[in-house]
Amino acid sequence: SLISAGHVVAAGRLGMQTTAAGWASEQMSGLSQFEAVGKLLEQAEKDWPAVEAQLRELQSSIFKDACIMNLTADTEVLTRLDSHMETFIKRLPEGKASSPFWVPELARASEGIIVPSQVNYVGKGANLYKDSDYKLHGSAVVTSRLLGTTWL
Repeated sequence: SLISAGHVVAAGRLGMQTTAAGWASEQMSGLSQFEAVGKLLEQAEKDWPAVEAQLRELQSSIFKDACIMNLTADTEVLTRLDSHMETFIKRLPEGKASSPFWVPELARASEGIIVPSQVNYVGKGANLYKDSDYKLHGSAVVTSRLLGTTWL
């Protein structure tokens, strides 16, 4: 939740400005994803055929050669599921996975997010590896853990 975990949202928004991994994480599980789901809901209510077309396109992009199935269970359960999984995989279309089309936008920006909360979350970030001559030291991990579990 944005209100109860504003520090996580702030960290995600900062991370998306500095690394491709941070950008992808924010797109899939951060504020950007929350906003995209809201737009999708609005579009589904107004123009369901367009949403259905997008879902069909997503469905058609899942191919056998790009599929990894990982199941964890005891031997008895895996034996019972084996034929069902083979049937599922056989139903996937043939084809090749296309190249990813995401291009990370690592633009730095200042932003404010207004929420009805009694708590303010403020974040400031920098990529210490690119913006300075900082070299990672184990004490940074200890300090980060301590700051993440205490009040400032």
